[in-house]
Amino acid sequence: IEVAETSLLRDRHKAASYAGANIPVYCIANIEQRRLEVYQYPRGEEYTERLLLGADDQVEVSFGFVAGTFLRVADLIPELPTATA
Repeated sequence: IEVAETSLLRDRHKAASYAGANIPVYCIANIEQRRLEVYQYPRGEEYTERLLLGADDQVEVSFGFVAGTFLRVADLIPELPTATA
């Protein structure tokens, strides 16, 4: 998982390297837009599927032997505090 606040374009370009290394899933936490970009199913130097999940969406994660855990994108990427004058 890449966390992108100022590096979004660079992180998207990294997807080709990860796909080329046959990494099955690559995710970018897009802080500014509060969404999770999920790239799956590598073929050559690209992923064949890209999912864009918003703050209200859920993503299923697996931790070792535990599957079927769902997390809200909003919990992974909390809303940034607004600047006060």
